[in-house]
Amino acid sequence: MKVTIAIPFYNDGKYFAQAIRSVLNQTYQDFELILIDDGSTDNSLKIAQEFASKDNRIIVVSDGENYGLAVRLNQSIRMAKCDYYARMDADDIMCVDRIKTQVEYLDSHQEVDVVGSSAMLINDKNEIVGSRDLYENTKGFMHPTIMGRTRWFLANPYAEWCRRCQDYELKLRTGSHSVFRNLRQPLLFYREAGTVSFKKYMKSRHASMAIARKYKDYNLNFFWYIKRMLRNYIQIITYYIFDKLGMIDFIVMRRKATPLADNYCLQKEDLQKSIT
Repeated sequence: MKVTIAIPFYNDGKYFAQAIRSVLNQTYQDFELILIDDGSTDNSLKIAQEFASKDNRIIVVSDGENYGLAVRLNQSIRMAKCDYYARMDADDIMCVDRIKTQVEYLDSHQEVDVVGSSAMLINDKNEIVGSRDLYENTKGFMHPTIMGRTRWFLANPYAEWCRRCQDYELKLRTGSHSVFRNLRQPLLFYREAGTVSFKKYMKSRHASMAIARKYKDYNLNFFWYIKRMLRNYIQIITYYIFDKLGMIDFIVMRRKATPLADNYCLQKEDLQKSIT
């Protein structure tokens, strides 16, 4: 096998079966799939075990504890038996050619450590509500789209003190000595609209500010720290106002981002192909 795919999960029963099915429906089939439970109390673990009973490429890990995403990602990286490591979230959906496309890219671009992609945005009803073009972004990525060399992830583990924004922290810490690329082709249906709450958003802002306070560890200056903190406070106030107006999805979908050109966008039938 050439690719390890890892999906940590915590109470993701609503969408989890679709996420797993989209992995099993990949045109590239030479992979192992690690499903790591982070102490779920819903039916997520049962769903994982049911899929594993029918496919010996699936490994289910459950210890009943809740350690957070970073710990579980590092755990899956240490377990990985393959040259390439890919991750996704338990509520997203892979496009059917995602793994094949990223494997071919990494095979032909030996200088690249991690490759991500653009994405289609979906809501809680599996309706396509937008897109995000990441092609011009060479310093970061949309976290659940990434595939990289396993040795790179082993050398650059996630910060386990960071309960959210783990990808942002990793980019700050490794950007100066790593090569990131993003494909314009969307390879993931990213579930965004209909899933964001103000409480969840606040946790991300607090994590972002905790990372900013460590700016010296990333060789960044005090001016960067001040600018980042001000940005966080402005975002918190903005989201609070829109949450009180019952319009949080409105502002989520209007985050600063470049939409894909129409000829790159995927359609409803592409999503159905992934989960059928």
